[in-house]
Amino acid sequence: MKNVQIIDGANNATFSVFRATESEFGYLFPNPGQDVEFVEDFFARHHEKFAIETLNNLWLRPIHKRDTHGIDGTLYYNYAAKRGYLPASKREIDRADAQINPSQRELYAHLRAQGSDIPSTVLPVTSAELLRELPGGSKLVEWFGGRVPSFHDAEIVSLFLDRNDARCNLNIHAFAMTPEVDERGFYKTKDHVVVSFQFVGVTNLELQDFNEQNVIYGLSVSRTTGGDLRLEMKACYGLFGFVEARQLEIQLEPGKPKATIY
Repeated sequence: MKNVQIIDGANNATFSVFRATESEFGYLFPNPGQDVEFVEDFFARHHEKFAIETLNNLWLRPIHKRDTHGIDGTLYYNYAAKRGYLPASKREIDRADAQINPSQRELYAHLRAQGSDIPSTVLPVTSAELLRELPGGSKLVEWFGGRVPSFHDAEIVSLFLDRNDARCNLNIHAFAMTPEVDERGFYKTKDHVVVSFQFVGVTNLELQDFNEQNVIYGLSVSRTTGGDLRLEMKACYGLFGFVEARQLEIQLEPGKPKATIY
């Protein structure tokens, strides 16, 4: 179990601490090394019913501050104004030097050096507006009930590169989490679909660690400063990296692929 402190912008906030399961903590703080999150970002990644159920379970496990042995994560509520003061990585140790004292600077620098392999940035937010601009993007949003999927724990099924028109096809098995738990204690999944990202005119590409099993922490689609489309995958196990191209089309194939772990 991990301890999560709630920092609420309300005047009567108590800044209480609650205990989260490993799975719940992963849903709240999905990126490597992340220990800060805004509740609005959590809801943006997950179906509303699932997000509410996760938090309701969290509220059932309060722990007195004197009994905690450390805070593993901080969840901000009604505190949008705080966003500009927090590091983009959402890691406490990446705070600006002006916000902390000299001893903290020394400590945080030491911790960053120890975890130098942890990425210092998070994925950019994928907007529903951008997806709807892309061929097939509206169907992807509709498939997940009108929300933008995070692709957290999604599987990369296949990757194809073709020098003809500099094409790249990336097929990813995605799904939605439910509030229900199976006999192993894992959240059940639904709405399984293989999402095909088809790029034409690849202008930049960097992919690493492809193997027989490839699971990602998350995925984002954004635009570069030059106007190209960029798909970025956050590392979990196996393939990660990014693809940038002039064109991107999205296609859906409902159902689970063969040999899935789900």
